[in-house]
Amino acid sequence: MYYIKYKQKARKYLLKLEPKLHLKIAETISNLSDFNLAIKELDIKKLQWEENLYRLRIGKYRVIFEKQDKKLIILVVDIGSRWDVYK
Repeated sequence: MYYIKYKQKARKYLLKLEPKLHLKIAETISNLSDFNLAIKELDIKKLQWEENLYRLRIGKYRVIFEKQDKKLIILVVDIGSRWDVYK
């Protein structure tokens, strides 16, 4: 099981969202704690330009996260719309 941590930028974006959307994204991110199960059930892809970065697709939103195997941490780096998150 992985522990979920958020960078400040991701946490601020999540708190700005409307409550219904905030809850949906937060619940989906919490499912990442069991990464082996989540990789099968959720739309997760490894990003090519970074070794440990992945993206999670939730509708038109993307969650960029880093998987740190040695520390058993999923670090949520950024959350945003699909147009803005990769910039």
